[in-house]
Amino acid sequence: MNIDRAGWIGIFVCCAVMFLWPVYVAARWPQKPKTAVATDHQLVPATSAGTTNGQPEIGPVTNSSAKDWGPEETADLTNELVHVMLTNRGGAIKYVELLKHPEEGNLLVRLNGASHESVLDLSGWDGGWRMPYTIDRENDAVVMRRQLISGARVERRYTLSARPYRIELRQTVTNPTDQPLRLPEYRLNVGTSAPTSEYAVPTFISASWLDHTRAYHQVNVYSFDEGSFLGFVWAAARTRIESTPSQTPILWAAAKNQFFALLLTPPDHNLIQNIAAEVVQLPDGAPKGAAVPRGVQTDASFGGFELPAGGKREDAFELYAGPKNYQILSTMTRGQAYILDYGWTWWVIVPLLNLLDWVHGTFFSAFKWGWGWTIVVVTVLIKLALWPLQSAANHSMKKMQALQPKVNALREKYGDDPQKLNAQMLDLYREYGVNPLGGCLPMLVQLPIFIGFYFMLDTAVQFRGESFLWIHDLTKPDTVVTLHFFGVSIPINPLPLIMTASTVLLMRMTPQATDNPQMKMMQWMPVLFLFILYNFAAALALYWTINNLISIIQTYRNLRKPLPELKRVPKPKWAALK
Repeated sequence: MNIDRAGWIGIFVCCAVMFLWPVYVAARWPQKPKTAVATDHQLVPATSAGTTNGQPEIGPVTNSSAKDWGPEETADLTNELVHVMLTNRGGAIKYVELLKHPEEGNLLVRLNGASHESVLDLSGWDGGWRMPYTIDRENDAVVMRRQLISGARVERRYTLSARPYRIELRQTVTNPTDQPLRLPEYRLNVGTSAPTSEYAVPTFISASWLDHTRAYHQVNVYSFDEGSFLGFVWAAARTRIESTPSQTPILWAAAKNQFFALLLTPPDHNLIQNIAAEVVQLPDGAPKGAAVPRGVQTDASFGGFELPAGGKREDAFELYAGPKNYQILSTMTRGQAYILDYGWTWWVIVPLLNLLDWVHGTFFSAFKWGWGWTIVVVTVLIKLALWPLQSAANHSMKKMQALQPKVNALREKYGDDPQKLNAQMLDLYREYGVNPLGGCLPMLVQLPIFIGFYFMLDTAVQFRGESFLWIHDLTKPDTVVTLHFFGVSIPINPLPLIMTASTVLLMRMTPQATDNPQMKMMQWMPVLFLFILYNFAAALALYWTINNLISIIQTYRNLRKPLPELKRVPKPKWAALK
């Protein structure tokens, strides 16, 4: 396979841009840490449930909560899925540990673990956040109480729902006075999102919400950056972004990252009136080996109300604190599954997820086999379904190959007249019933499946932490060793290399209708994809590699067949009348 000088220059320029662009970005937009620290992903010992050891108080308090409220009091709620630590400071949730989602070693995922503010912290009625509450345990509930300056009394009752990963808050405000009271707008903290690992996708570190028209909105860490390109600035950097009045009322709000979410759903009679998202720096909450990341804090505001003398108001809030799992979120009735960010690819991803779950539940979960084998089996099933289509495509390409001598003869005869040459070649294809695009059909059919896998893996929490062969985590690169040369670290990821080699072999095996330089350049596209996907999730490379290996077997079988005999297709009757 020969490549001219222009082709080599193009490949070199593409590779140079890919390597140098991150250097330019780091120099042009350096990260500047702030003093406030927050995170929604803190690694804690798996045996720490029910303890408060090692919980830092991070960031200076600049409002009324700076007063000395005395020692912090805590209480916890636990079931088989979550361990919820509550605090009297703010009468809210200090953190949530996910008991079914371990990290490496004896660690658990912790949501909002080192945030400067607790989840569902209430402010706006008589001071800032972290106002003190009394704390009591009543059967299966933790109850927080506080009396406001106005005389109104607030009770916040926390319980764990029977539904997975749900925490229920029943907030009751009573007016024991003999005068009506007007309580102004108030705010609940939804939580702070942060990355889960050094390979986390930054665009998923975000605040998101669904407005009353079922339109989905998202603000990620990049939304706060200066809008510029190559030094040309068109938008200033921001530290705070709010929802617009046209989006009011808002059905729910979430602070989420790539795999997990804190999602607040208010009652029907008290929907969210405003969302405010703020970017924060997370140096102490950064995953090991990662650069200093940023997080997004999400706040939800609610309208004020009036309490008559002796009156009472109750609001039931639901907080989902858990994985971004489609099977769970799709059962929620307000479109909470939008936080999965499937977009237009949902029509591919949802059937893929259902197929993966069915295969895993039917064949592998009983044997406690990992999801790697599930990916292999699903890939085989997809290839078997597409086998007739691929065989027909290979047959079409072999017909094109058999027709090549006649095509070459036309080129010699009409080489100086491209328009005439194209017309003659189309007549030739019609005469022998050959479709020059027939070999592309399987690729067009498989492209949506590949795109579906690509986007699905961004949030496929069931693959997180799953090992397969030498792969430690299917949602991360399959690095086996990292080489260091002159201060540069080069991870060795075998699966993308195998994927690229198998793709090149498959393209070399595939019958080529022509020998034009453009087709030869296409054979180098796998090398470009190697650079793009080298550090992507290993699950995608696994799917692509298995797909290639099956295609190689099928192509080899088809190539052993002799070239098809070319036969002229009878002309239709109307063509004979010309």
